[in-house]
Amino acid sequence: MATPGLDDFAAVQAGSRHSELVFEDYVIVLHALMGWATPRWLNGKVLIKTHEAVLLFKANEIGWASDSGKVQALLRKLGGRNQTDWWKGELTRGYVFHQVELQDLVERHPIRAEEPPCLKQER
Repeated sequence: MATPGLDDFAAVQAGSRHSELVFEDYVIVLHALMGWATPRWLNGKVLIKTHEAVLLFKANEIGWASDSGKVQALLRKLGGRNQTDWWKGELTRGYVFHQVELQDLVERHPIRAEEPPCLKQER
C-alpha cells in the first residue's frame, strides 16, 4: 500500500494552484517514474538515486527539479524509502520503490488527455 497520506497530498496539490507542484505535475512525475522503473524492476522493486530522479524530473519539465531536497521530499511522498539496499550486486543508497505500490498509484492517478477541440465545438 502506498504511503498513508498520499491521497491527501494529491487532493491538497490539486486544490492549491499556487504551490510549486500542482496535481498535473504530480501525475506527470508519477508516470515518468513508472516509465523509468519499468525496465529496471528486480524482484518487484527498483532503486533510484537522487541525481537520477533530478534528471528524470528535469526531462519531464518539472521546473524545480534541480532542487534535490524537493526531489527527495517528492520521492518520499510517492512511497519511496530512502535506504541502503542490495542492488545489482552491491550495497547502494537510494529510494526504493515496490512495483505493486507504484503500479497502484499510477492506476489511481491516470494522465488525463485533453478533450479534442472538435468535441468542444459540438457542444
